[in-house]
Amino acid sequence: MNFKLVTFNLGIITALITTFMIFSLVWALPCLGGVWKYEANGVWALCVSILMTGLLSFLFFRFGHTARKDRVFRREAIATVGLGWICACACGAFPYILSEIPRDVAEDGTPIPMTVVDALYESVSGLTTTGVSVVQTQDMPELMPRTILFWRSLTHFIGGVGIVVLLVALLDTGMAGRLLVSGEVTGPKQAIQGARIQMVIRRTMEVYLVLNVLLIFSLHVCGLTWFDSLSYSFGTISTGGLAPHSSDPQFCVLNSPATQWVMSTFMLISGVNLLSLYFFAHGNWKPLLKNSEWRCYMLIVLIATLTIAFKEASWHGVGILSTLRNSFFHVASCITTTGYVVDDYTQWTPAAQMALFTLMFISACSGSTTGGIKVVRYILLVKILNIEMEKIYRPSIVHPLYYNGERVRDQSIVSGVLQFFCLTFLTLLCTWILLMFIEPDSIWAHHTATATGKAGDLLAVAVSHFANVGLGMGEFVVNHSFGDLTQISKFLLLCVMLLGRLDFFAILLLFSPAFWKR
Repeated sequence: MNFKLVTFNLGIITALITTFMIFSLVWALPCLGGVWKYEANGVWALCVSILMTGLLSFLFFRFGHTARKDRVFRREAIATVGLGWICACACGAFPYILSEIPRDVAEDGTPIPMTVVDALYESVSGLTTTGVSVVQTQDMPELMPRTILFWRSLTHFIGGVGIVVLLVALLDTGMAGRLLVSGEVTGPKQAIQGARIQMVIRRTMEVYLVLNVLLIFSLHVCGLTWFDSLSYSFGTISTGGLAPHSSDPQFCVLNSPATQWVMSTFMLISGVNLLSLYFFAHGNWKPLLKNSEWRCYMLIVLIATLTIAFKEASWHGVGILSTLRNSFFHVASCITTTGYVVDDYTQWTPAAQMALFTLMFISACSGSTTGGIKVVRYILLVKILNIEMEKIYRPSIVHPLYYNGERVRDQSIVSGVLQFFCLTFLTLLCTWILLMFIEPDSIWAHHTATATGKAGDLLAVAVSHFANVGLGMGEFVVNHSFGDLTQISKFLLLCVMLLGRLDFFAILLLFSPAFWKR
């Protein structure tokens, strides 16, 4: 293990975090609507955070600069990804800790302070684009500075494209870039030649930036302020879901039909492979239209939208167009792991709620900004199981695996899919059981069926955090926050968010002693 090279790469990552923090300071300017008495704490916290992360970056560079031209091997790449994300999440929590913002206000008006675990939870949620939050003071400018609120949204922008992808995009890393990116990008890994990795990433970055710009201007045309347009755009294209306003109708700015259609459309687009979108925009439609994952993704969205719309229209007797818009918004939000909400879906029919819960397990396309399992893994799993079932009664047959008309010759893809589903099942099961033991029953005390409500709600919490969805069920929809969870549960769930975002191994291997041996 080349520790100096890993340390040098960590210096670049912390320098990127430092640079992005600077952009949040502009919202304290009076010309952009900043009020100093509200923004003073935020500016001070960000300035100190910039100095701290800048100093940390300098120390990393100082220790590792002699190895900056060394070759990156697989172990160095995995260590850079795992440690880079942990380091970035820790640095991202500094502004929350130093600004001393309260996460909520008690019934008697007393601010509830944010703990270190709360700050880490909020930072991990932003960078992994999960979108869960413990903060309920975003609509109180006297308690939540806009500079901190924008930093929270900016972490979505960073995490949407990926911290290490940003590193590779800035550097000429050659074959090392393929190793670094493969440790961070979710979904089954496909071989990309080292000479092409820079081109692939820059095209992906181009699509990511163009989508953000288009959505920012579209939302502003729909009536949102520039601050809200930027914040919601970062949360939508990154499929994150953190919002500058609560979903309470009193503060929600997404109530207009035009805004909801725009948001729904861009959420749906953000669930598509970004490189396929690049070719589509340049007139080459085949990579997208002939992709079985994209076709399956669109079919799932269509079926889920129509099913929920039909159930809700027949149950509540509301207009079909309004129901269709509402259903499409929440289906796009859920399957792309964005997590935005414009309606209290706890009042939906049980079938409609179950449809949303099922979408949490699916996610969108590989190569997109979405988290979760991905449609392609389900397609490959079905094909693998079909082959294995045929071998039961025809044991001598050699049945190759095909995807998109091409034979899958790399057996590591097959084993990777099976390993991922096994680890996903074990992670969700263990997380759910631990949450059931850790969380007190008092939260569900007013339910007539306490055990059932607690079990269902906490299962949704486990799935939502692992798949980076950010939606809750039951009690966590009513309260619009995960702040009532215990500190132990929050720490457990922030670890689950990282595992889900990095597909397990970049984090798990950090705890293997053999991995660190020279």
